[in-house]
Order: sequence, then structure tokens, then C-alpha cells
Amino acid sequence: VHLLEAGGMNLEDRSQDLYKSEMRGVFHQGTTEGRFRTFGGASTRWGGQLLSYPSEVFQKRDLFGNKGWPISETDIRAHYPEIFKLMGVNDLPFTDDLLERFKMRGALQSPDVRIRFSKFAPFLKRNLAKTIGRQCLASDHITVFFHANAISVDLDKEGARIKSVTARNYKGSSYRFKALEYIICTGTIEASRLLLSSTSVHPCGVGNLTDQVGRYFHDHLTVKAMGLGEQSKAIFAKYFSPYYVKNTLHSPKLEATVSLQKRLNLPEIMAHFFIHESENNKFALLRQTLVDLQRGKFAIKTAGQLPLLLSGAAQMAFALKVRGRRVISSQANISLNIETEQRPRPDSRIQISNKVNSVGIPETIIDWKISDEEGESMRRYALVVDKF
Repeated sequence: VHLLEAGGMNLEDRSQDLYKSEMRGVFHQGTTEGRFRTFGGASTRWGGQLLSYPSEVFQKRDLFGNKGWPISETDIRAHYPEIFKLMGVNDLPFTDDLLERFKMRGALQSPDVRIRFSKFAPFLKRNLAKTIGRQCLASDHITVFFHANAISVDLDKEGARIKSVTARNYKGSSYRFKALEYIICTGTIEASRLLLSSTSVHPCGVGNLTDQVGRYFHDHLTVKAMGLGEQSKAIFAKYFSPYYVKNTLHSPKLEATVSLQKRLNLPEIMAHFFIHESENNKFALLRQTLVDLQRGKFAIKTAGQLPLLLSGAAQMAFALKVRGRRVISSQANISLNIETEQRPRPDSRIQISNKVNSVGIPETIIDWKISDEEGESMRRYALVVDKF
């Protein structure tokens, strides 16, 4: 296996600069702030949260006019045990079966709101550069090429098969890689750019004879629906603060049931809680220290931080061990966020520009569309969740 890594071992400005894009629609923050061109990619920065797809996502959904996925939930579920092991989480279900374990089923049943639980990977497991990345670097069967920016997918004369991939480094040197099989796993925007800019055989780009590559660009939309007051915080602490089981933190998600989706014409939509500790808080300091460890840049900035870190770690460990819940300070700000998928729109799309960047790849044009329907869906579901 030859693994072409566009970035280096650490985050570099010259690599991040290649994400520069022209915004023609709604400004898409994730284009520049949500992508990381480095070994480990977004896993060097993400929160480590895992949540399975609900069953109905794979099936035909009249709301979107689609025929369902060409793969089934069973096809993906077969890989869950391997993912759980890799990410260091337990094998408990994501479903509301956990409510029985937490003795909450009777209190939290609703025909409109379904509770599922995401799992959080431990901080030391979140950065994949430190887990499977290290295995790649040590393997006799895998060669990792750094700063290998793929600039084109080269087809055979008939345009039916890939014959090579061309990559270029920051010195301007180009290299051609040939293989029996090719896997493009560069993320939505980068994969679209690579296919659209590979025009040696098909002027419209690879796989784009029907003008579909880059269309239907969408993202999860999130809005802060409400902040929790003191009375609401007490209810949250009793029912919804994250649970800790077998070294894994489980966080509840309040999803719209299928019946509610049909009744209110809703897409996949959920509500979830966001906990923000104040910056000077020992729990915020502990979390930032763990984030630094995830990124490989751990450092205690002042001597006074050490006692706070130890105190926060001890209190957190006690709460997890004895209560089986995440500890939350009285100063924490807790909000309820609504998150929805978007309805598919062919005019919401990724295109390529006539401008090229420093390694000769066309810059991307992000024409992201958001409709009033998404806002209306959020408003409707916020009222349901508030009643719940």
C-alpha cells in the first residue's frame, strides 16, 4: 500500500493554505476551519464522538424523493466491532436500550422523541495518527509519502480505468503512482476537486459525465435553541448528563421519531446538549490539557495550573467511578442545540476555479445553499423538544 499524505507530520500553514476557496453561496465555515491537511487529518482535532446511522436513513424516504442507499445497515454494522476496538469504546448499543441500564426508561418515553446515545472515544485514542498511523509507519507493507498532494487522477485512453495518480510536493516535483486498486478518501470537498480537475481524458472530469460530481453539497446545520437556567440544569443533571460505562462516556441525543418526521415533514433531526465550562474552571483546564495531549503538544503553562489539574482529575475520576456520570460544575453554561440534515439541492455544489494554488491544483468554489425549510424544521422540532 502506498499512502499519499498531502500534509506532514504536523500542521503547517502552507498545507492549510491549499484549502483556500471562493464562497459563492452561504459562507461555509467548515471549508477552512474544519479540515486539517496533516497526518491524522481531522482526527487530530475532533471531539471523538461516535454515533451510528439510524435504520431509516438507509431506506427509501419520500421526503427526499430518494430510493435509499445501495448498501444496507447490516453491511455497515458488520464493521462496528472493529471500529469500537480501534477507538477504545465499549460494545454497548447506541439505542434507547441503555435507558433500562440507567433506570430512565419510564421517565423518558415519548412517541415523538427517541433517545439514542453517542459514545466518546478516550482522548488518547482520538488522534488516529497515534494509533493506526503508527502502525502504517511501522508496517513492512505500507509506505507513507508526506507532502504528496494528489493533483490528478489519470485514466486510460478509453477513460474506463485509472492508470495512475499524479502527486506533487512543495518543491514542484511531480510523481506518478501506479497500483492495482485506488482508493480516494480525501473528504467531500477535496475528492470533488480532484475528480473535477482531472480532465486529461474527460474534459468534464473523472466520473462526471452526467454533471453530478460536487452537486448536492450539504452539511449538518446546528443552532443554539435555548440556554438552560438553574431549574433546567437540575433536570439535565438528573436525566441527561453523560453516563459513564466500561470506560466509555455515553451522551444522549434526542432524535425525532419516524412517526414525527412523517407528521411534521421533518428530515433527520436531533437535539443535543452542549456543556461549556468557564475558561478559568479546573474542568475546562483539564479538558484543554487532554486536547493538547491529543494534538501532541502537552505543556503545563504555569506552576499554579498543576494543583488545579490534579484536583479536577481527581474529582472527575471520582464522579465517573462512583456515580457513573460526568461531573459538571455549577458555573457551567449548558445549551440545547438543534441539529438537522439538509434537503438535497443540486444547485448546492462544489466547483473548481480558473485560479490554481501553489502546487498547481485549481482552487475550489463552494456554492452552499441553505433553504428556509431547514430553519422551519428546526423551529418545529424545537417546540417538540421544549414540550418533551
